[in-house]
Amino acid sequence: MGILAKVMEDGGGKKFVQTSSPFLTLVTCEWNPKFATRREEVDYEIENKPYIEARAELGLEENVETYAEPGEDENIVRTFMNQMPNLPKVCPAGGGGGRSCVIRNPSGINPDPNESPREEPDAERRLIFITDLDRWSIYALIGTASYYQAFVLRDALYKHLAFENLIEVTFPPAGLAMFQLAFHLPYYAWRTSQSACEDHRQDANASPLRQSLDISLLNPKSSKSSNFLYEAQISCVVAGSDEYRWVAYCFVDTYFDIGEANETVQSYHEDSLADEGMFTDPFTFGERDADDPIQKPREYFLEVFRVRIDQVKCEWEQVVANVQENIRKYVPIEQTHHHSLALSRERTSSKVAEDHDSNVRRSRDWVVQVRRLSKQLSQDISKTVDACERFCCKYPIYFRNLPGSPDVHLSLAAIQTTFDRLELLKKTLESLAERCDDFARDLELHLIVENIEVGNLQHKLSEDNKGLSVIMMS
Repeated sequence: MGILAKVMEDGGGKKFVQTSSPFLTLVTCEWNPKFATRREEVDYEIENKPYIEARAELGLEENVETYAEPGEDENIVRTFMNQMPNLPKVCPAGGGGGRSCVIRNPSGINPDPNESPREEPDAERRLIFITDLDRWSIYALIGTASYYQAFVLRDALYKHLAFENLIEVTFPPAGLAMFQLAFHLPYYAWRTSQSACEDHRQDANASPLRQSLDISLLNPKSSKSSNFLYEAQISCVVAGSDEYRWVAYCFVDTYFDIGEANETVQSYHEDSLADEGMFTDPFTFGERDADDPIQKPREYFLEVFRVRIDQVKCEWEQVVANVQENIRKYVPIEQTHHHSLALSRERTSSKVAEDHDSNVRRSRDWVVQVRRLSKQLSQDISKTVDACERFCCKYPIYFRNLPGSPDVHLSLAAIQTTFDRLELLKKTLESLAERCDDFARDLELHLIVENIEVGNLQHKLSEDNKGLSVIMMS
């Protein structure tokens, strides 16, 4: 049943829209007009002061020192994240090696007293791009995050580390009026190699933060390199108090790629130094010129989202195509059991019967594993599709009627096309899982028939032996 919801447009007018969800009426559908102007009432000097220092000056911290002794960084991380319920046990644990680009030195590092202090840029638009977010990157972020950005960073770290799926536009219910545009996109990457690429980051149990799965079972007859599925996530948050001063964070998992295929801060820098090279924006996967930036936060968010959701779609396409190809190659061949089982009565030896039965059981074990994999992938891509649907239902109104931004409509159209493709991939995985279900049922039925036929044959042999014994005794 459709429901009419009254919403506010950017121009201040009201209109009614139809929705199938009664909860849409609880969402504030208005972009705060305060965001469109420089807010003079906000003390932006605090944006240049780390959160830890600001809390110490306000008397909210017992220890006013902002640098950490060896081993104390874990406590700082936990203190910073203490307002997040069910915090994943991944923040303080694990080795280093992350690749990051932060805009300042972390305040938690005790500076060299012999070194002259450097003047740091006071940029209104601040972008922080990090690949393979680890404990050291987190510590640097916590040491540089401003008081107003602390809650944004805390939320972004939690959702990225927890492998959560979310696309949303939110506004804090209390305190300084701010906006937060965010997407968190978990996915799987299919890679082929001789051995798995292990995630160097570890949780509190000394297990890799992101897991990998050897899926060579899909093609058991192949003697080439193994196939692996890797957990990965891309997260981006754009937040600020107005459209002139805002901060963006982007966290990208790349641990499963090596060599030239690996996306790193260093690779972007080296590309800019090459002949006729260009300094590209890593948020947009290098598609945009960083020297010609998008200044407005909503337009920038949509551009980054368009590029990164398309990247996630391409990874899912590769996964689905490979799973589909291997099922198609294996199932038709094994379906010849229909014919071979029909001829089971004509077997000439017990060896043939044993080999046949063994082949059927191997096929059953294979299809059970593939069915489990297909269903798991289907469930995971469904979470992304659901997040996309919620975004389409609740949040496009915040991106309507942007002044001087005709490309926004093109971005939204491209995002919608990607959403539709993800929906088709979800249906393909569901279809593959159903196909495996049907094949598994056929194999189970054949095994049942086999057992019945073997039982009948044994009974017949027993009766024949009895008859032969009677003849020999007479």
